[in-house]
Amino acid sequence: MPLSITALRPYFSDGATHSFTRIPSAYEDSSHTIFLQDTAQQKEVIKALNVDSAYDSDFWQGMAHFFGVNLKRQLQCFDSLYPLIAQQSSLKIPTLLQTVVVPSKDIWAIKTDFLSGQSVPAEQVSSQMVRQLAKHLAKLHQISSTRFGYIVDGEENQRDWPKHLNQQLNEVLSVRPLLQPSEKEKLLSQIDAGFQPDTFGVIMPDLRWDQFLQLDGSLTALTDLDALVFGPIELDWVLLEYLLMPEHAEIFCVEYERYRSIPKITHVRSVYRTLLFCLNVLGEKNYQAWCDHPALFD
Repeated sequence: MPLSITALRPYFSDGATHSFTRIPSAYEDSSHTIFLQDTAQQKEVIKALNVDSAYDSDFWQGMAHFFGVNLKRQLQCFDSLYPLIAQQSSLKIPTLLQTVVVPSKDIWAIKTDFLSGQSVPAEQVSSQMVRQLAKHLAKLHQISSTRFGYIVDGEENQRDWPKHLNQQLNEVLSVRPLLQPSEKEKLLSQIDAGFQPDTFGVIMPDLRWDQFLQLDGSLTALTDLDALVFGPIELDWVLLEYLLMPEHAEIFCVEYERYRSIPKITHVRSVYRTLLFCLNVLGEKNYQAWCDHPALFD
């Protein structure tokens, strides 16, 4: 059950608070309840974790399987994560003002400053927004590591990625039989040394246009950093094939290549599309239609 204003007020509200209101969520199973707090100085945003929703979701179950990440621990890394991404990204990142963790009351929440702007409807994405997204992702991909999973304070990420990926995808597909046994075996057999990158970059497994804010037709900010992890940048590129229109693919590539080289994804596409389907990042329901989506990149 989402936390109430009454439960959170003692931890966030003070004498400078003028109002404390809940912002309706666009999704019934949202992992957070969002509140807007008005003070004498500024507007502030409070995000409180909905524990049951987060851990019941396909996405966060998948994040635990593939990247060893859970949202409670991720939240406790935000003091380091937010400044790191703000330093590297070409977009505005909220300033983290406060983290409140009270396990006995199931309170896991953060407070940030308020960034103005509107959400980005997919049908209104412009060439300018595509270029800005390309620069943003290229900058994140430049933050490199030899491990995958938590960006801050990770300890289980020295594993061999292909072996880990094979084991976890096999386990997920055993619980969720999307494929016949022979088809699953064929898919898993594609995972070889070619899946091992030299380094992992910061990726966004929940990459969607509505994660960003825009003003006057330009992307201005990224407001949701919950799922940022170290992982293979090829996964972002596979997901981009679902986000970008064909006419935007070349624009994206030209801008991205100004900052780093474009990875080849043909050999990883089938496996990573299955991984992304298991994460249910775009609300996909039809596995075959998902797999048959047109390819945009090599």
